[in-house]
Amino acid sequence: MKEPFPIFYSAIAIAIATVSFAHAGEIPQFRLYGQTVEAQFASAEEAGHATLSFRELPPDMEMSLSARSDDTNWRHLDHARALAAAGAKSTYYIAGVSSDYAEKVLRPILALGHSLGSHTKNHSRLPAFNANGIFYEILGNRIDIEAATDSCVSSFTLPFCDRENKANPDARAAIGESLLRSGILGGGDILEDPTATYGLPTNAIVGCLRYSFDDRNPSRDLFVKGVSKAEERIKANDLPPCGPHVVMGMHSWANDEGMAELTPCFETRTKNPDAPFADHTWVCNENEFIAAWMMAHHSRVAKVERNGGRVRWSILRPEPAELGADVPLFAEFNCKPIAITLDGATASVNESAQTALPNSPAHRIPTLIEHLPAPGAPGKLAPSAKFPGLRSRLDINSDAGTAVIRLENAGGEPLRNLRATLRLPLAFARAAIPEGSPLPETVNVGDAAEAHFRLGRLHDDPWFVDGPALFDAELYFDIGDKAGRLHVTQRILTPRTEDRTSLRDCVRAASPLHIDEWPAEKLAELSRPGSPLEGLRLFPLDAPPLYAPCTFNFSSRLPEAEALASAFPKETLKDLLNLIVGEFTASGRDATLVARGGGTLFINGDKVEFKNGTRIKTLAGLNRIVLSLPMNDWRRHGILAVFEDGADSSCLWSPPVP
Repeated sequence: MKEPFPIFYSAIAIAIATVSFAHAGEIPQFRLYGQTVEAQFASAEEAGHATLSFRELPPDMEMSLSARSDDTNWRHLDHARALAAAGAKSTYYIAGVSSDYAEKVLRPILALGHSLGSHTKNHSRLPAFNANGIFYEILGNRIDIEAATDSCVSSFTLPFCDRENKANPDARAAIGESLLRSGILGGGDILEDPTATYGLPTNAIVGCLRYSFDDRNPSRDLFVKGVSKAEERIKANDLPPCGPHVVMGMHSWANDEGMAELTPCFETRTKNPDAPFADHTWVCNENEFIAAWMMAHHSRVAKVERNGGRVRWSILRPEPAELGADVPLFAEFNCKPIAITLDGATASVNESAQTALPNSPAHRIPTLIEHLPAPGAPGKLAPSAKFPGLRSRLDINSDAGTAVIRLENAGGEPLRNLRATLRLPLAFARAAIPEGSPLPETVNVGDAAEAHFRLGRLHDDPWFVDGPALFDAELYFDIGDKAGRLHVTQRILTPRTEDRTSLRDCVRAASPLHIDEWPAEKLAELSRPGSPLEGLRLFPLDAPPLYAPCTFNFSSRLPEAEALASAFPKETLKDLLNLIVGEFTASGRDATLVARGGGTLFINGDKVEFKNGTRIKTLAGLNRIVLSLPMNDWRRHGILAVFEDGADSSCLWSPPVP
């Protein structure tokens, strides 16, 4: 009789599963759980050389295909139905979500097999913000979407593809770090290797091969041209770290005729037996691909045991709740076994010695997700609506560098397999250090629990500290027959630090003015340094503390603007404009504009293109800008800085003096 395999794994699984937080400077590690793969080979010799490795795609698949569509667009559901008719899947990257939109658009989209991703809370140009603003736009939106739809968000796309700004040089790294800390693992962005772009650890986040085929007028020719480029790269093995993952599209802007064209576009690959990878293309959404890719790169073999023609691999794989999708772990052997089992259950293996290993039923993604912001009253716990009887609170003391998670269970069922992840703003180290007893794995009915953590401060300068800092205790647990997630949050407000040389704090607004009374010639003259500003009612811009110093924020909803506009009949608002007036000091050298946003710009008496990279001539001493915006302009903020040739820092601003 053959020797039985020893039971060795339980202690390892428990030890690894209790590691909750990564150390500062490292990638936050997934929680791992264990499974056992056993294979019978034709001979002891084969078994002696047998290996098990992990792959990014399902058995027999050589390419994955997904679609992307951005923004909070009511046409997404039409887009989703057109793709579903072709057997295709997409991920919809949402910028802000209401309960009405979630019920009428997003939940039906999810029911079709698609997934949701984050596109920031306000479709914001992230380089317009400081660190707290960037983190809040990314994590806050992920929390909102998850709580509104009870679906996991693991992917992200960047509004306007805007991650780089010379006037806010810390923005790009802060965006990447915020993605990592927010639980974002990938997305359909234009980046093939986001870890390199953002300076993140290897395998922290995955990109894609993205191609567009006309947002407003989808074209089969453009679709085939784009996907064929990707297929040629796959054939040549000319691939970035994302591997053979192709994402098509960008927005749901097409009319009904264009939406109908989406179906045959995708059918060129989903239902075409002559396609280059026909029958070898995995049609998936981003959540599914990300989960598979992350498992391939973060799973590992913990132990191998051999007994004659049998081999047992004890594997560690990430928890599906942390990946955002319940996808098998795709694996392959170096030679085909006769038979395999997973945790004692028979599993299949194809002729290429590849297999798909499903998650254990006890390890699953959440199906109910809720957001519990801290109540205003000190010490009061927020009650749950989705988990009646459950109450929780996160308390942060930024000065002392401490965090406390409190949880009470007065419901009808115990919480089991309770786990917590603290998501911290960038002023602090990624990892929180547990102090004292951690949260228990089980919280029985009638019990309360709390856990204390020490936060490691990394930064104290205003760019990292100013504004509302979002802290999130992401709790995952099983309750009854459901898996749940709570985002228990706290926001700590630090007032904005005044910068008397920044655009944000120096420019002034004049609003509203009648277009007929302010033609371009008059605005140009107003932009000459020293031109009188009498007759203009100037007031500071609305500059929330999460805005970067290079940012102006002009909204028609500024209190001063609204008060002045109330004197005009509503039907005339379209004929009104707002002005932004500012002055900067230069030495007279040629200069380059760093610009984002919109409007008509005049500098020193000349109309110039309000565009990033525009070249201008400066005056020695004071220079003046005048930016004209329509009263009903939808842009809430923009970025403007002036860099003289040879200068590493932007020109300094000062308030205009009437």
